[in-house]
Amino acid sequence: MNAALAMMMTTQHLRKNSSTNSNGILIDSTNINGFVVELCDERLVRWIFKTFPETALSVQCQNPEHRTYFMNVLLYTIRILVHKRPLSDAELITTSESLRYLTEAGFKVEWLWSKLEMKKSEAYLERKKRDSCETQTS
Repeated sequence: MNAALAMMMTTQHLRKNSSTNSNGILIDSTNINGFVVELCDERLVRWIFKTFPETALSVQCQNPEHRTYFMNVLLYTIRILVHKRPLSDAELITTSESLRYLTEAGFKVEWLWSKLEMKKSEAYLERKKRDSCETQTS
């Protein structure tokens, strides 16, 4: 399943389980730089805009639902990349697709591409180590 589809399902799930006001905005949400985010994500979103202020400057989409969706993809991607453990091949592919999707939408996420490259290196070394151990035991 690609990242966009996974995030769409997550966003739909959140909408079904959240209350909205008459404007369709999540009640337990706030608007940060034109992005509606859940209160539980507010701290992370503020950190993103403080640390990497250029992140969303080139995003052209004005549709609030689409902007929320893009932000959810960004948050999901960050959470995947901060895991301490090496990522699986599927997670690496999904994360790469997510970053490509965000880049196409106008997000400046070079800082996340570098984290992805580090994760790919970790996965490669982990695989090499595992293969070496399997060869020694054979």
